[in-house]
Amino acid sequence: MIKSKENIGIFFGALAFFLFASSDVLQKYATINHTIFQIIFFRYLFLLIISLIESKRKKNKFFYKTKNIKIQLSRSFISVIETVFFVSSFKYLSLATAHSVASLAPISVVIFSMLLLKEKVDKKLWLLIFSGFIGVLIIMRPGFNVFNINSLLPLGAGFFFALYQVITKKASNYDSDETSLFFTSIFGLITITILAI
Repeated sequence: MIKSKENIGIFFGALAFFLFASSDVLQKYATINHTIFQIIFFRYLFLLIISLIESKRKKNKFFYKTKNIKIQLSRSFISVIETVFFVSSFKYLSLATAHSVASLAPISVVIFSMLLLKEKVDKKLWLLIFSGFIGVLIIMRPGFNVFNINSLLPLGAGFFFALYQVITKKASNYDSDETSLFFTSIFGLITITILAI
């Protein structure tokens, strides 16, 4: 039974990464003919639709109510910043470069989880974190003439995505997934609309 659950988890994890990659390819293609704000607006609009479908499926009539508004607003604000950084990186960098630099996110997640969630990190994980950081530095090649200032965009996206993940973990202690999705999508739509005006 446990192996069966693990296999299901692995399947959905792989499917999620495939969909993430497909979404990024579509967004990269969309930057050719559309503004960054247009892309992000429809991204949050789709997220809003998903939150409404999930709320109906789970019969959660009060999905729009949160038990911790501060965490939801903080999470939503960080989501907007991360999304702007990441989609902007698609416009100015190749998809491979953007993802390579943004791979710093898992490293940041571990550090934030230790600082904000008080989780323990063993020596082996620290060694992996250090190795990952060296890898990102090699990709960015700071200090050389070939260094591209636009590489800071996915770097910033990775940083804020990590912070977003940690706050999402804390938000799950108070609200359902659909509530978090709803607040993130509404806040994102309002913010992007204001910025685009």
